[in-house]
Amino acid sequence: MAALGISGSDLNRLTQIAASLATIFRSYGLTLAEINPLARLADGRFVCLDGHVDMEDEARDSQKAILRQLEIDPAEKRQARPPTPFEINGQQVDAADHRGVAGNVVEFDGDLGLVIAPVAAR
Repeated sequence: MAALGISGSDLNRLTQIAASLATIFRSYGLTLAEINPLARLADGRFVCLDGHVDMEDEARDSQKAILRQLEIDPAEKRQARPPTPFEINGQQVDAADHRGVAGNVVEFDGDLGLVIAPVAAR
């Protein structure tokens, strides 16, 4: 972090934020937990300006309380649009192989895509 110019009390605060994010990731069965962007205010505090989490489908049953608290139906995926042909193809590849080789395939506008490969549990 020193290469980024982060040290001292800033490093301590950022370490707490990163540790909390990792705890949330593990506790709720998430596949993604991100803060982007994270801003530093003039008074030295850090604030999350935006964040995103994705939950494993398999974790939804054990996380019904948090889904209810967030007013999310357990069956709801919160995808703002129907899947694209590229995403459907990824789902089909994933379904055809018990290992889930395609991972989570998400297509963005333009020439950008995101493939999140599954990671073995430790």
